[in-house]
Amino acid sequence: VTSLLFDESGEHTVTVYVKKEDGSVSEGKTVSFKIDNKAPEFGTTKYPENIKVIDGYVIGKDAFDISIPVSDEYSDIAKVTYVMGTITGNVSLVDGVAVITVPKGYNGDIIIKAIDNAGNETTKSLSVDAGASNGFIVEATAPIVNVTANGAGLKDMYHCEELEAIEVTVTDQGTVVSGLASIKYTLAGKETVV
Repeated sequence: VTSLLFDESGEHTVTVYVKKEDGSVSEGKTVSFKIDNKAPEFGTTKYPENIKVIDGYVIGKDAFDISIPVSDEYSDIAKVTYVMGTITGNVSLVDGVAVITVPKGYNGDIIIKAIDNAGNETTKSLSVDAGASNGFIVEATAPIVNVTANGAGLKDMYHCEELEAIEVTVTDQGTVVSGLASIKYTLAGKETVV
């Protein structure tokens, strides 16, 4: 009995013949098989154009979809899963692309895992993939703006002859906050962005 070791990934075909001492040779017996030692691969993740990376966070205003191509060279993809906070789910592949919806109000990382039919697996952090080490923030709560002049509310200022100071307080609110991108004001017809 002779053993042959095949450990290289790919498609293999082996034909075995037996030759007897008298010189006669048996018919060949052919066996084809695949070996898969290679984990699945993720392609370039696609995020919507309106998504931004700020201070290590992927920030979106509303729920959005992330598309991730997933492929396996030898045994095809058996399963794609994700972990989003305390939620674990399966992802269907359509034309080799997994789509994960990040819901409004989500704050955290998303981990995706692909497993091929041979049991090899690959895991990827989607926020790190986007260049954001801290995770995702999806929120659309408008900030609160409060304006005072000379220490009083503006409604009390109609009788003021001289304006010494205007103070603007902006507060980002909600359970998940993305921070302020800019403050814009108009004074005497001139718009200024801070």
